[in-house]
Amino acid sequence: MVRRELMGAVEMSRQEAARQGEVMYAKPEAAAAFKAFFADPTQENAIRLLEEAPPCRRYFEACCPGGLFSFYKDLGIDQKPHLRFIGEDGFYPAWVMRDGRWVFQRTLITVGASMSGVAEMAAERVLGSDQVIVWVPPLGKPRGRQEELEALRQLAMMRLRCYGEDCNLSSTPVTKCVGQTGGGPEGWRLSCPHCAEVVGPDLEPVIAERIVARWEEAGRPALEDSGACSLFASTPAINDLRAWLAKNDDPSNLELAYLGQQMWPDIVSMLRSLDEPA
Repeated sequence: MVRRELMGAVEMSRQEAARQGEVMYAKPEAAAAFKAFFADPTQENAIRLLEEAPPCRRYFEACCPGGLFSFYKDLGIDQKPHLRFIGEDGFYPAWVMRDGRWVFQRTLITVGASMSGVAEMAAERVLGSDQVIVWVPPLGKPRGRQEELEALRQLAMMRLRCYGEDCNLSSTPVTKCVGQTGGGPEGWRLSCPHCAEVVGPDLEPVIAERIVARWEEAGRPALEDSGACSLFASTPAINDLRAWLAKNDDPSNLELAYLGQQMWPDIVSMLRSLDEPA
């Protein structure tokens, strides 16, 4: 199990480096230890790997009986249906129009007690789970440079902010916030060119009162819950937004944005509408 988890982690790190236009690097000794363990996961090669790459210890511990990855195997998390992030394994919610657009990403449902940390570690495996917005590729349309230009055009229409050090991005071209563009915009990672933290639309105008008002105007439609988690197969639709808000005290701006986007043509028009005085 530990070999599989480490191989997955290394591959995700390689892909993330590629998205940033970089090449993953490891010391020759550590690279050799990884290669030996992947080829033959013996105790001797495991000891060598831990000596050359001490951070790998958490993976060995997680794969021991009672460890977090053991929970995955015991519960069949890798196989069973679960609440997926947008883009995970090609998943896109039914309400999303497949015309090529940015949408707000789902939010992670965390759990406590004996399962504390399981959902978080599972989410780390999903590229894009840490993003504020993700690109939904079009169906039935040519893909390529034109799609990338459209994704950049839509980004340029949003007021972006840094979610790390709150760096000033007012004069920063959107292209500077986009990682390596290979594989299409759904593989882009929006990050701050100054501190490398996540970049996304400014969600300050996304407040509960305005989302409820839109819900009322739209005829009180049922809304899809924003949650994503490897431990849940489904969540009920939100049929009464006011009751949901009363039960879920102080939801995040991203949760509200996820709900709100289901009631506007796109997130650009939603953000512009919310920017206007009530």
